[in-house]
Amino acid sequence: MASLKVEEGEEVAVHRAITDEFPNVTAIRTKEIFETLTGMLGEIGLAIRATAAVGILAGILVLAGAIAAGHRHRVYDAVILKILGAVRKDVLRAFIIEYVILGIITGFVALLLGALAGYVVVDVVMEIDFVLLPQAMIATALASIVITVFFGLVGTWSALGVRPVEILRNP
Repeated sequence: MASLKVEEGEEVAVHRAITDEFPNVTAIRTKEIFETLTGMLGEIGLAIRATAAVGILAGILVLAGAIAAGHRHRVYDAVILKILGAVRKDVLRAFIIEYVILGIITGFVALLLGALAGYVVVDVVMEIDFVLLPQAMIATALASIVITVFFGLVGTWSALGVRPVEILRNP
């Protein structure tokens, strides 16, 4: 077995010269094989990124649904806080703190499960070295906090404008 690297454009001539000179030698051009493998690995990487994006989108939708499910409770909480003398800024601050804590918990769980799943796939299934990427992990955690606060505030913004009398008459 031997391998040979030639300049671009000379492959066919070298291949022909080897097979003409040594008819019992089988010459296999590996350039196309490597190009095909590179293309396949690129497509696999794209599929993995698309799958991760779908997973993240599903998580965002679940989080938005959970926040929306608690909307009526948050409206009631906002009304009670207003009756007790809280102004809109105080209620908003309380909701932001709640959503930041929820985002931190969500980010931590995402990091833990993501690292575990990544380890299993990379180290156990693919049998290659697993490397943690702290920048990506921090970005994921920060994104979860921002997304949680955003969806939480979007879902509860209307709660800040509800008049207490409307809710107290129709509990």
